[in-house]
Amino acid sequence: MSAAADIWERILVKYPRDSLALHLVFTHYIHSGKSLELCDLTNRALPHYNPSEMGYGSVVPLVLFICKILSCNDAGLYWGLIV
Repeated sequence: MSAAADIWERILVKYPRDSLALHLVFTHYIHSGKSLELCDLTNRALPHYNPSEMGYGSVVPLVLFICKILSCNDAGLYWGLIV
């Protein structure tokens, strides 16, 4: 499964708004217990979304889940999303 996550990550580098790749690698990291990778993933994705654009609503819950539940904010890995 890690090879698949590497492919999804490469897709996200080229297409940072690819929602399917984002959610697939997010799910992989959740099941693998990779909390720092989750923080990095969501923090890299969020700047590519604008609150007025479609798709923003699917990224914000990921960021909030990671940064509130896993305390990424304490690690300095939080973009400062204000809800």
